[in-house]
Amino acid sequence: MYTVAVVDANLETGEELERLLSEAQFEVARFAGWREARASLAALRPHAVVLTDWRRLGGRGGERYLRRAAGGAPFVVVCDGGVTGWDDRFAAVLYYPVTSDQLSHAIRSAIARERALVSAFGFVLDRGSRTLTQGQRSASLTPIETAILSELMAARGQFVGSAELAERVWGTHARQDRRVLYTHMSWLRCKLERLLGEPGLIVSARLLGYRFAGPEARSGREP
Repeated sequence: MYTVAVVDANLETGEELERLLSEAQFEVARFAGWREARASLAALRPHAVVLTDWRRLGGRGGERYLRRAAGGAPFVVVCDGGVTGWDDRFAAVLYYPVTSDQLSHAIRSAIARERALVSAFGFVLDRGSRTLTQGQRSASLTPIETAILSELMAARGQFVGSAELAERVWGTHARQDRRVLYTHMSWLRCKLERLLGEPGLIVSARLLGYRFAGPEARSGREP
């Protein structure tokens, strides 16, 4: 069962969206605003986040505060016409009123796309084929390397702590000696430099952990 976080300042529509998602067999966590959601999303690790945007209440701006906490989960917006359908911050934009089928289809499609491909700074990671590409260049990865890189790319230039990264890759029931992470990270860095000709794609910092840093990130620009 997929877990979906709903962030809606409007009590009435928030309850309705929760009902529609429950009908579609999603597990729902509803929040009244981005501050409340941000405090819980990292632990919740939702498969998708539904934001709402009403002209009198706003809401879509919360995306920039929630993106990191959501751990790479796709964002779907339900609005009353205040957001255009091509806004590329969001996996889908739906216009209220919506049906359970419309909402379910948009979310499931977004999750499927997110699971297959992760992109950041012009690089695309296909988790299915375990291949990282940039233009005409590509690098084949092992399952562990794919899992590590997937987590770093989903963080979109932000640092991921070593302990947190190891837990995400190997799971809470198989806490690894950090030297195992360091070894795999060293192999991954060497492979990316050798096959893509890109040194410094993975940056480390004491007490902060690791981050995936493309040319934009290294120059200080956000993806």
